[in-house]
Amino acid sequence: MSQSKFDSLKEMIISVAEALGPDLRAKTAFVGGVTTGLLITDEFTRQSVRATDDVDLITSALGYVQPVSYTHLTLPTKA
Repeated sequence: MSQSKFDSLKEMIISVAEALGPDLRAKTAFVGGVTTGLLITDEFTRQSVRATDDVDLITSALGYVQPVSYTHLTLPTKA
């Protein structure tokens, strides 16, 4: 028996989630077409979810900036 589109999409999410690792996964939200089947409760409708080739996600890309001292740099002098 062939795998349903929903099961295939679910495996895509699981594969990406495992590759992210626990720290990054905890800060990630999966979005887009691959998540559609997870939001549908009707089994018949869930099986008719359209296929997609990618997994979209959002995560925080901001970090904390540490101040840097440039006092140790010497600038070239003009001749």
